[in-house]
Parts: sequence; structure tokens; C-alpha cells
Amino acid sequence: MLDWKLVDGAKGTATTYALLVGTHNRGLSPRESLLVVADAQWKSLGTRTFGSWTQGIRELFATLDTAVRRFPDDPEVWFKVGDIRYHFHSYMPGESYSKARQAFDRSIALDSAFAPSYIHTIDLALRAQDVASARDYIRRYQALKSTDLNATTIGALGTLLATGRPSNVDSIVQALPREALQLVFEQLSNLMDSSEIALRVMRVVARGREGEASDPGRTARRGAALSIILATRGICARRTNCTTRRYTCCSPTMPCSA
Repeated sequence: MLDWKLVDGAKGTATTYALLVGTHNRGLSPRESLLVVADAQWKSLGTRTFGSWTQGIRELFATLDTAVRRFPDDPEVWFKVGDIRYHFHSYMPGESYSKARQAFDRSIALDSAFAPSYIHTIDLALRAQDVASARDYIRRYQALKSTDLNATTIGALGTLLATGRPSNVDSIVQALPREALQLVFEQLSNLMDSSEIALRVMRVVARGREGEASDPGRTARRGAALSIILATRGICARRTNCTTRRYTCCSPTMPCSA
């Protein structure tokens, strides 16, 4: 097994093997065959034109609809259903983040030790502003003692989301590997909490991490991300010492500024 996430590019190793296995999908049990088909369909999306891409999405959903009907008590099947709903719900009528979370919850209920089902579920809880559930997913995931990048990311999220207002945001951000920091920020950016954790994290990032080489492009991207975070929370950049004036934001008490 190379990677349960299958997240490399269209010409990456996981894609190559998923497509290759799909062409040799013979002699397997019905369950295994459906999961192989689903992986191959997912990875084939990167090789399609846009018109056939939407058809590929429909085929992927149909495959996993069949899998969940035939194997309703299989946690990996429900994980796969949650995963495609999470990534592709906007392309399928009737699908949603809420339905993705329901599928992941079903997977967890069937096998609470199946760690992949917790990854997106934490993000989905934060999108729903359900911090208590996010903390519970984090606690249950950490009890599994996973050791990959997700464990680093989720450990940092757990610390940042601990009850109260964490005072060590700076040290947490400075210690995270870049990829883990990106994942932490992406998940926190959907949370509109009174302690403004996402905003505090992004301010540290925009300021620059210790030992980083100068990169004007990265600085600009971080400035843009900070401005978006400010704007979505109704905070005007010039009231918060934002380091760039190229972006506009609005507040109920202050008009938009150029």
C-alpha cells in the first residue's frame, strides 16, 4: 500500500499504480474490486478533459453508491464515500459537506480505530462551527497514536483549540513543518471563533517564521491570505496594522477603503 490519500499529481506514483491496478482488476472479491475501481476512477480524473471530467465524477459516485449498498457495514467503504463527498460534493446535486461528515461518522462508528476517517471530519466540524466535536475527533484520533504528517497537524490543532485562549500561538507556528502549517491554517480559516485563532496564526505566518529565507512571492501570498481572513471577519486592515494596503476589507463600523 503506497498511500491511502492518493494525492500526488496526475503523473505521480500513486496515480500510476492506481490506474495500473485498475487495468488488472480481475479475480478480486466484489468489495476489493469496487474499491480498486473507485481509486482508478478518482485518479483518472487528472487525465480527463473538463467535459469528460464531470462524467468521471458521476461514475465515481455511482461506483461508491454501489459499494455502500452492497457493503453497508464496511468502514473503509464509508470512508471512501465521505472522501468523495468532501472533495467533489459541489459537482453532484444533493451532496454537501454535511453529508460527507455523516459518511465519516458512519465509518468511525463501525471502526473507531480507522484513523483516516478522522482527518477531514475535524475540518468539517470546524466548518460547521462545532468546536466541541472537533476537539472530540482530535482526542479520539490522538488516542490511536498515529505518527504521520496528519498527527503533527492534528496535534497542533488540538493545542490551538484547547479550552481558553492559547498564549503560545507563536511557538506552535514556529515549530510546525511548512506543509503541516498550511494544513493547520486551512482548517482554522473556516472557524469564526471569538478567540480569533486563525487570525492569530496567520499574523505570525505573515510576519515571517524564524530562519526563513526572503521570498517576495511567498510574502505577497501570505499578505493576501491575511487580508482575506481579516475581510471575512469584518475587520478593516488599517485598524489591525495589516502590512499591505493593496487589499480592501469592510467592517460594519467602517466603510470599505482602497
